[in-house]
Amino acid sequence: MRIHHLDDSLADGPLLPCFHGQPAWRYLYCTMILPLVRRGMRDIAPDLTG
Repeated sequence: MRIHHLDDSLADGPLLPCFHGQPAWRYLYCTMILPLVRRGMRDIAPDLTG
């Protein structure tokens, strides 16, 4: 199975996985990810299957 994911990151930054609940999708994190990346985090937000 394949799932779509968003990986906006600095490869060497600390990893912050962003998992959503139901009935949501990774779009919830679009406003949060850029400020976190600017602080040096690596953010991965998958679209979970359900």
